[in-house]
Amino acid sequence: HPEHRSTTSVVLRATDWFPERQTPPSSNSLVVLKFMKEQVQFEREIKQRVDFKLDPEFVIPVVGSSNDFEQAEWTANLQEKLPEFADYPYCIVMPAAGRNLAVVGLQERAGLLTIRQMFHELFCCCDHLHEMGLSHCDVKLLNWVRLSDGTWRSTDFDAARHIGEELDDTKELSTAFTPPETFIILENKVTARVRKTDQETPYEPLVVGPPFDIWSNTVCFYSFVAHKPLFPSDDRDNVSSKPEFIKLAKWGPRPLAEVLADAKAAMHADGAGIVTQIIVENFLGWGLQPDPANRPQSCKEVVAHPCFAQCDEGVEEEKADAIETKEPGKVTEAQVLELSMGLKLTTVFHVAAMLGGPLSFFDAPSTTAADLVSKHHCVGKTPLHLGSAGAHVEVVTSLLEQAAVDPGVKDFGGRSPLDDVEAMLEQNIDDAELEARLRTVRDKLMEADIVEQV
Repeated sequence: HPEHRSTTSVVLRATDWFPERQTPPSSNSLVVLKFMKEQVQFEREIKQRVDFKLDPEFVIPVVGSSNDFEQAEWTANLQEKLPEFADYPYCIVMPAAGRNLAVVGLQERAGLLTIRQMFHELFCCCDHLHEMGLSHCDVKLLNWVRLSDGTWRSTDFDAARHIGEELDDTKELSTAFTPPETFIILENKVTARVRKTDQETPYEPLVVGPPFDIWSNTVCFYSFVAHKPLFPSDDRDNVSSKPEFIKLAKWGPRPLAEVLADAKAAMHADGAGIVTQIIVENFLGWGLQPDPANRPQSCKEVVAHPCFAQCDEGVEEEKADAIETKEPGKVTEAQVLELSMGLKLTTVFHVAAMLGGPLSFFDAPSTTAADLVSKHHCVGKTPLHLGSAGAHVEVVTSLLEQAAVDPGVKDFGGRSPLDDVEAMLEQNIDDAELEARLRTVRDKLMEADIVEQV
């Protein structure tokens, strides 16, 4: 039975066995046969690995193909022994791996530290491709496979392009993992910005580069953190509904803020501390930016982010313990400054607000108005937004006392701090103390807004 089947390919496991050698097959003899319908995709699978000198330390190699046979002999054998796959006349042979990332996500409940360590390795594999001048263009859960020694490899290169090359229509996109800049809405219909082989297009085809693959792998990472996909998909990894497809094409601060809130809630439910939540949420907000120019520009930047660079067990636990054993609002300036190092699209004032202090940051004589109202954040949240959503009463009080702070300030998605608090209260929080603090924050924001209007 096929291990995977799509409109363009069929994947089977087999045993690479030569009876004339009179040795029984072993686990080392297991291979994967990928039968393909289109010659261009077949040739690309082989050619990209060779032309870009892809290292088997990072990718699954091709060890044989239907090109090793006379075409007539191959076709006759295929029709005789596997007639149901006769429509897929091109075949490559690869060493068999163990589980793919999709199966791992379904069947193995890894902890967040293990997930971060695993994705550190996956982004390093992506970095190898980019260093060799290749963009994978189809990074998704099914295209990461784990070998018997526990290491990971990238596979499936029939969609891969030179970095700087236009995306074309020779391979169907996996839209649930494809970044928003790939799409444009024409005549109320979501259209992929691909170069057509047989016609002119009313749009500029997308030029691919590292941020394309970085979005896709961040989508994979999100599914492990949040325990759900970024976009629901069908069995071909395409976004499964028109409203969700339109949301992807129009991706912006509001849907990004929603998915970050879901990821944070999942991490909290899994017992992750506030330090881990801040670091992981910060990376997700960076990797899922609507504008590719605002995402990491290389996988080296990704693995240097604290989400991955500091995913050694001892480093993170010490930092978390030092902060989380303190009472709320009693975090020191030094701890906030240390935690802020390496975070993207955020400032120490945002971090201080998320941690509930220290108030000295907001009240210091050297603090500028720009610091207090900064929207330099992945979805345009100010310190007041973050302090309010975190129910940090003292922080909110301190900020509202500052003349530069507008209680009704909007983030990039048009939401005020009060909107965020109301949304939190609507979640039926099973925590009486947190609910009471949120209500206190809401009252302070409403009172300040009235004063502002007067």
